[in-house]
Amino acid sequence: MNNFDYPPIIMGEMLYSYLNRYFLFTGNNSYQRTISNLFGSSRKCYSIHYINDIQGALKNINMTLQEYIDKHTLLPLLKLVLPDEEYRNRINKIIFSKRSMHESLKKIDIFNVDVNKIGYCPMCILEHENQVVFFCSHQTIIDVCYKHNVKLNYYIRSNRRRDIVITNKDLDYHYYINYDIRSYYLARDIYSLISLANKVDSNVINELVKSKLVSLGMIKHNKYFSTNLVLGHNDYKHSVSCIVNLKKSKVNYIEYVMLIKDLFDSIDSLLDS
Repeated sequence: MNNFDYPPIIMGEMLYSYLNRYFLFTGNNSYQRTISNLFGSSRKCYSIHYINDIQGALKNINMTLQEYIDKHTLLPLLKLVLPDEEYRNRINKIIFSKRSMHESLKKIDIFNVDVNKIGYCPMCILEHENQVVFFCSHQTIIDVCYKHNVKLNYYIRSNRRRDIVITNKDLDYHYYINYDIRSYYLARDIYSLISLANKVDSNVINELVKSKLVSLGMIKHNKYFSTNLVLGHNDYKHSVSCIVNLKKSKVNYIEYVMLIKDLFDSIDSLLDS
């Protein structure tokens, strides 16, 4: 079994992307042979979003499980709502579940867990010297790049090509400017949540949100008070009710991020407050 002899993984890069670049780097287009070289068995496999037998894979690339979760998945987004202990328990259930990880995440609305669909920004790839690089921040249901404000393109793997690596020839490098400014700000806030996960404390965030809502007259006696008062043309009754009544598992993540945006201008502003 061989360890990786390759430059470090890029911050925020999906592990699938790193493996894909390794295949291209070695010039070996045989999926089974490459997997066998890396993991000692050609039966090891990986999906786009989450690697099967993750601990075995990480051992070969000198990465800890915590580093993988914090820097190369979307899982830190769960910290927006879940307290530390509940977050750790949820992560353990997802990571070590007998079910595949993307199946475990299907009920979380912010994740794109289509096993054959991968989002990418053509300008991000061009910035990395045309390396085929896929980032976690492009794998949510928001179809905008937080950095370049262009619409994401998507590569769809057919079942017949599941085990074949993705090359530059497989990608579309045309890009289109995004004119929905709200989607752009939402994409930036999601990126902030991923990159600043160590600063996210759901209890502190929820208290700041509740205090702000009380000051605006939207909460009274722990109940959503004003159905007439809306923020940014959005009615956040569902999310506010879930937060106030501690039904955090039912929070709509996208709606909650939008609520924070309207209350504090941005996730960064909230984390700095």
